[in-house]
Amino acid sequence: MSTINKLKEKIKTLEKQIESSNKHVYVHRTHQWVTNDGEITIWFGDEQTLTWNIDDLFHCLDDLIQECVTEKRKQDNIKLDQIKNTLKYIIEFE
Repeated sequence: MSTINKLKEKIKTLEKQIESSNKHVYVHRTHQWVTNDGEITIWFGDEQTLTWNIDDLFHCLDDLIQECVTEKRKQDNIKLDQIKNTLKYIIEFE
């Protein structure tokens, strides 16, 4: 494969990555939110916003809460296991 063809393939790959990244947004922390006219707008990141229809959000709320609680418990259990292992190590070390 020639250098030009390799570069063209690389460009296609990068374009697909850019397109994919434009479809996914990671929200680490929200700044504020406001509701108006049947929508909720949430501010996050560098003044990015997410606007969600309240009826749809309400419909999804049960599943969202269940998923959040499940994931939080999983993360807490991982952290507790790490703490237990550290304490076990300290006790065995002494």
